[in-house]
Amino acid sequence: MAQLIRLLLLAAVILGMALPCFGFSARAENVTLSDDASDFVLLSEAVPDAILEIRYYSTYNFVGDRIDGYEEPVALLTRQAAAALKEVSDDVMSMGYRLKVFDAYRPQKAVSHFMRWALDVSDTRMKEYFYPELEKDVLFPRGYIAEHSGHSRGSTVDLTLFDMATGREVDMGGTFDYFGELSHPDYTNITEEQYANRMILRDAMLRHGFKPLEEEWWHFTLKDEPYKDIYFTFPVNSASVKADEAASIDYLALVNKLHALPDGWEDALETVTTGNSVGDEVEVEKKAYEAYLALKADLEENDGIYLELDSARRSVAAQQDIMDRFIVKYGADYAAKTVATPGYSEHHTGLALDLYFKLKNEDGSFTDVYYNEDMMKPEYTYIWDRIHEKLADYGFILRYLKDKEYITGYGYEPWHIRYLDDISLAKEIMSRPGMTLEVYLGAATDAQPIIDLGESGIFTPEELSEAAVQIKCKFASWDKCELHSLTYAGDEASSEESLKWLSSLNEGASYVKAAEFLCSFHTGKDIEGAWEADLEYVNWQWWLAQTEDGAWEIVSWGY
Repeated sequence: MAQLIRLLLLAAVILGMALPCFGFSARAENVTLSDDASDFVLLSEAVPDAILEIRYYSTYNFVGDRIDGYEEPVALLTRQAAAALKEVSDDVMSMGYRLKVFDAYRPQKAVSHFMRWALDVSDTRMKEYFYPELEKDVLFPRGYIAEHSGHSRGSTVDLTLFDMATGREVDMGGTFDYFGELSHPDYTNITEEQYANRMILRDAMLRHGFKPLEEEWWHFTLKDEPYKDIYFTFPVNSASVKADEAASIDYLALVNKLHALPDGWEDALETVTTGNSVGDEVEVEKKAYEAYLALKADLEENDGIYLELDSARRSVAAQQDIMDRFIVKYGADYAAKTVATPGYSEHHTGLALDLYFKLKNEDGSFTDVYYNEDMMKPEYTYIWDRIHEKLADYGFILRYLKDKEYITGYGYEPWHIRYLDDISLAKEIMSRPGMTLEVYLGAATDAQPIIDLGESGIFTPEELSEAAVQIKCKFASWDKCELHSLTYAGDEASSEESLKWLSSLNEGASYVKAAEFLCSFHTGKDIEGAWEADLEYVNWQWWLAQTEDGAWEIVSWGY
């Protein structure tokens, strides 16, 4: 039977025949194709609270390659489906969740890619992740792969829930695009909590006009979908739905752990590629590069400081590739802790530049001061001070300031600068000590929290400071929360019992020390199961563990 299916598929592809469809996906004969995207919208604009992880733009999917037709990591839906999904989003937000979308509109080109992949039964690179219990040659006859997809009609979405309190996806007892009975919504060989989580998502979608698919807990289609018999062909990119808008970038765009790269940015961005003294290629936004060259010339001529570019633009695709590799190698949890979320790195803009410098030797040669630990040495503080004094003259600001991790989400980086294309604005920001771009743009408030690290007979001041930085960086991802204080709880909390408890929370962890911190903060909105809006929380606990190499990990937080 499997051999017959392969021959049938091959004949169909060669002859252009309509392929038969087995399993639960209905056959679509004499379908109407259209490239008209006028009734589609960007999900990031229609449902701004939704998190996007477009798997078919990445390589972490059952094929193992980026899928044809996915040109940007964006999601498109019909206006009607997007409006209904906004209602779902508002609904689950009130329960402490956000929607996380894996796929929405899928062009017919992508479905054809799936069909070609199904022909090559030798390509099983992703089998262990997506279909470990099945042989590849049964995927088509059982309906996992079909000649047409409801996604191509524009009103179907694949999604899950994201818990705002824990900062993780909700445990559904199975992963997106897993081929097998485990993915059936009514599968019972999972925990009660996992089943209940599936029902929370399912019930919310049903309340707002979506119907489920009985084989996939993540798959929902708008009941009254406007295009029941039309399959669309335009690619997944922002230009498809914004063809009439002029391509440009906003030099004041805020991109951080809470704010994604604006849609269409990469299409509108004009860049240049240059080299540095260590042989790396660096891509930079065109005007930012011109300003950098002027800054570089000024410092060389007047201060004897020789700047170089370490890095600048990193595409969303490149960041996604890094994330995919880490997920496969280390698992999703570790990847989430160590790799910036694709779409949420300021380096995507091309306006963020990381610098290093060279020292001129007596014989006229140069020595690169390139590594972070070297550039942070006290003897080079004067160099950074002089560089920072001149940034605003060329439209740059220092981006990640000392002691502002609770706003920016990053520790102090004297080398990380941001181009604003506005010298007067840059001067205004740089003239106000401690002013971050987030606060200037009104995206955050700065209560200037009290940080009390006290004294310890177990940890050095530097170790406690590094632990506090970890907490403050994490706090920056808590939307609309304002940090008021952070205090080391004292050595008495660093007991063997505490260490054993923290080690038990992370299977396989090897911790050597434990530390507790307490913080107070004000909330800006409700997060069910965590906190209520407009309240002051005090003595909120943070538990950290130190590994053998001295690194800190945040293991638990809350009351």
